[in-house]
Amino acid sequence: MNPKYFLCFLLMLAASPALAGNVLDTVEKPLGDSIHIRQDAQKKMDEWGAERQELEARYRELQSLVEQQTKTLKASKEQEQSLEQAVVQKQTRLENARRMGEELTPFLHDSLSRLELLIYEGDAFLIPERQARLDRLRTTISAPDISPGEMYRKVMESFLVEAEYGNTVEVYAETLNVEGADIRANVLRFGRLAMFCQTLDEKQCGILDSATGQWRRLPAKFVPELSRAFSMAQKQLPMDIVSLPLGKVNP
Repeated sequence: MNPKYFLCFLLMLAASPALAGNVLDTVEKPLGDSIHIRQDAQKKMDEWGAERQELEARYRELQSLVEQQTKTLKASKEQEQSLEQAVVQKQTRLENARRMGEELTPFLHDSLSRLELLIYEGDAFLIPERQARLDRLRTTISAPDISPGEMYRKVMESFLVEAEYGNTVEVYAETLNVEGADIRANVLRFGRLAMFCQTLDEKQCGILDSATGQWRRLPAKFVPELSRAFSMAQKQLPMDIVSLPLGKVNP
């Protein structure tokens, strides 16, 4: 602005106070309004900044919760799949067990019949004991709640006992019918190979005829060897070789 004009403007203001007041009002009011507007804007910006921080914190919290829920949902789905697989496997095992039971039961009953033949038509020794075991087995496998596995185990146990008779030597006392006469005698069982008997006074002896299942007398010449065999079986003498008849015996 030209200094001359500015000086004249000042002189006019000085000469007219009313004019000066109007000018000041015209300048101060817009300036005050501008300051208030800027203050309000700053206040709103501060409030928005605080709200934004709160919203950002809430967003991060929700995002973390979503991630956690996503992991939980994934783990639940995996667990559900595992349970479904376990159920399928269990159903398969049950079906296999049912089918095996249907196939195994006839086999076990057939095995029981063979066991009966082994006792009644095989070597006649310890008949009461073996008969009692067979009766217990028959009762056990006839129980309605027995499983095929338990039935199989019981039948195999009985066969194992019968098989062990073939590997043992045993002496026991029993009343026998020898050629029509009932005598009290000691019985010597050599596995399933042969069975001999000897009277309690050790004067007579006999052999079980495996073909007929009947006891026959043996010549007196076999008494000494049988006496030794009885003593060895009862561990009264050390084990040694003995000569005993197994086939046809000549008098």
